[in-house]
Amino acid sequence: MTYFADLGPYPPAEPLDPDVLAYLIEEGEEDLDAEVVWADLRTVGWLEPEHRFPTGPVDPAFVSLLGWLVTHRQVVGTRGAHSCRLPGCAPEQRPAGTRVLIDGASVLLGRAEVRVGATEGTGYAAPTLIHHYVTAHGYQPPAEFVAAVLAERPTRGH
Repeated sequence: MTYFADLGPYPPAEPLDPDVLAYLIEEGEEDLDAEVVWADLRTVGWLEPEHRFPTGPVDPAFVSLLGWLVTHRQVVGTRGAHSCRLPGCAPEQRPAGTRVLIDGASVLLGRAEVRVGATEGTGYAAPTLIHHYVTAHGYQPPAEFVAAVLAERPTRGH
């Protein structure tokens, strides 16, 4: 996967590859949404092992809502599968993505993004692997991103 610094500008999005969409639907990701666009889109959670990242506790409500987002609101399919490359993850999982359990459901991460934020203004783009980074590696996303995810609660009935 590509590294982007937290809260940096997001590069221009590319259209969803039809083969990636077909694979996601085959894998049970039929809730894939159309791309969401903000005037100011910022990157969060694009981690690579050679770059340090903040760690620490996160609100359990944030983790729960983040799990819902990566399960139900994936956008912008990636080019191929991306798996966790951080220390402690099994290399044999890397070609196929990273599969995790979220609320009892098996979810394939590393093939799309999630986006949150205000309808207009600043938004945040994160790889679906962000859930794994938070839960398995202690990644502590920026407070602005956490607040944006928590603000999803009233509109999503979670």
